[in-house]
Amino acid sequence: MSTPSHRVVVIGGGYAGTLAANRLRVRPGIDITLVNPRPEFVERIRLHQLAAGTGEATTGYDTLLGAGVRLVVDSATRIDTA
Repeated sequence: MSTPSHRVVVIGGGYAGTLAANRLRVRPGIDITLVNPRPEFVERIRLHQLAAGTGEATTGYDTLLGAGVRLVVDSATRIDTA
C-alpha cells in the first residue's frame, strides 16, 4: 500500500461530517480521520423517540463509516495546519 498523499481530518461526526468522510473515500491517496466527542452517531431527528422511550437515537459509527475512515473519539481544541 502506498503512502497517502493527503491527510484529511473531519471534525464533527454529525450528518455533514459523516457524509464528508465517506465521500472522501472514493478519492485515492487520502488518509481520512473523523474526530467526534462521542463513539456513537446521534440521530437528532430521533431524539423525540428516545425521550418518549419508544426508540433509540444513536447508531454505532461502525455501521456508518466506510472502510478506511478512522474514528477518533475526542474533541478538537484548536486547529494547527502546520
